[in-house]
Amino acid sequence: MAIWHFEFSLIPTEGICKAHGKMVDFLPEYGRHQPDAPLLENDDFFNYWAGSDLSSGPVRLLEQLLPQKTSWSSDARMYGSKEQSQLEVWDDGIHCAFNVANLDVTLLTAVINIARELDCKLALKDGGKLIDPDMDMVIEALRNSLAWKFVKDPEGVLTRGEHVIR
Repeated sequence: MAIWHFEFSLIPTEGICKAHGKMVDFLPEYGRHQPDAPLLENDDFFNYWAGSDLSSGPVRLLEQLLPQKTSWSSDARMYGSKEQSQLEVWDDGIHCAFNVANLDVTLLTAVINIARELDCKLALKDGGKLIDPDMDMVIEALRNSLAWKFVKDPEGVLTRGEHVIR
């Protein structure tokens, strides 16, 4: 994914409560560790989707939002394009990336609605914070994201080193 992508993963509420015994505010393993690093690179993730059917109706609806593309992994189905919005459906998760410079609000709204139907939280790649699938909360997170800052002031972000995770 690119620095101009606003990224989050759909995490089922039930899986979070099973893993942690309660609802938590952050899943640090979903936060960005290195600039532009793929979300799953060198990380061990708890499978919050264990016991869930990732071929269910709502997930199938999600997959119909963008055209399927060739996946670089046999473990994932991928949709969209590298330059624009992307969805990745793995055996253990669903990852979403939206091009902030050319934001597809209709797509974002559809993903949020499906996340709500699946009873998921959104784990933001900028830090791993969990938010509800609520448009107001997503817009607030989007406007506070590195992707938003980069699109608004790319030179400033790079000059200030905001893209470097310390």
